[in-house]
Amino acid sequence: MGGELGMAVLGSILTAVYRIEMGAVTFEGIAPEAIKAARDTLGGAVAAARSLNAEPGARLVGAAREAFVHAFEVTAGISSVASVLAAFMAARILRADKA
Repeated sequence: MGGELGMAVLGSILTAVYRIEMGAVTFEGIAPEAIKAARDTLGGAVAAARSLNAEPGARLVGAAREAFVHAFEVTAGISSVASVLAAFMAARILRADKA
C-alpha cells in the first residue's frame, strides 16, 4: 500500500506543478476551450493542438511540454529526497535494533 500511496502523492505533485506552470503562460489567438484542455493535462494539450493551425498548435504543445518536463523534474527531485530520507531512517532504525 505504501507504494501506491507514494505514486498517488507524486502524481498529484506532478499534476499540480504542471497546472501552475501552464496557468502562468498566456496564449494569444488560441480558443479558450483549447487553453483549458491544455492546462489540465499534456494529453489535453496535444489533443487541443490537433484542432489548431500549425503555429498556435506548436506553441501550445511546446508550452505544455516545457511545463511537463519542469513538473517531472520537480517531482523527481522530491522523490529523490524522500528516498534518501527513507534510507537514512531505515539505517537508523536497523542500527537501533542491533543495540
